[in-house]
Amino acid sequence: MNSKIFTEWLEGLDLFMKKKKRHILLFLDNAPVHPPDVDLQNIKLKFFPANTTALIQPLDQGIIRTFKAYYRRFLVKHVIASSTVAMTADDIKVTALDAVHCIDSAWNAVTETTIRNTFRAAGFEERAVPGESETVMINPSAHEDITIDDKAVEKLDQVLKHLTIGGKTISASDYIVRCKTTCFSIF
Repeated sequence: MNSKIFTEWLEGLDLFMKKKKRHILLFLDNAPVHPPDVDLQNIKLKFFPANTTALIQPLDQGIIRTFKAYYRRFLVKHVIASSTVAMTADDIKVTALDAVHCIDSAWNAVTETTIRNTFRAAGFEERAVPGESETVMINPSAHEDITIDDKAVEKLDQVLKHLTIGGKTISASDYIVRCKTTCFSIF
């Protein structure tokens, strides 16, 4: 992946959303391939604070771990199947095509339930989209008051004390209020 490929993908997604007359909020980490200056009409980009991706990104909350577990399982099965005809350990080879097949099988083994539960664990929930037949995962804090665990706020405070925006730090409480009013206002 590089910045050019990612930007082209974003622009294609933006065009698709425009055709569907939809606006979406897309959360990204601060990877170098995620350029912040892309001109998009129907997609609003929101970047996670630096060094917090593993704490708040749904993929890092379990989807990647589940995918890796399945990948390793399929890879081990491949090695075991190859060992039945191998004379030495050097005879067992894993080609790029073998790896691609393992990746495909592993991703197909990750269930929709796993993905939904992981997003739920990261603070998102399912809501029906008014006037449409589909549901989407949204953050409930945009629509209603919720109780936030004090320990979670303390952990967020610990992370945010290392982050400065415009030379200033922000408390977890202020961050939550800002997210309620700006991050999710698109919904």
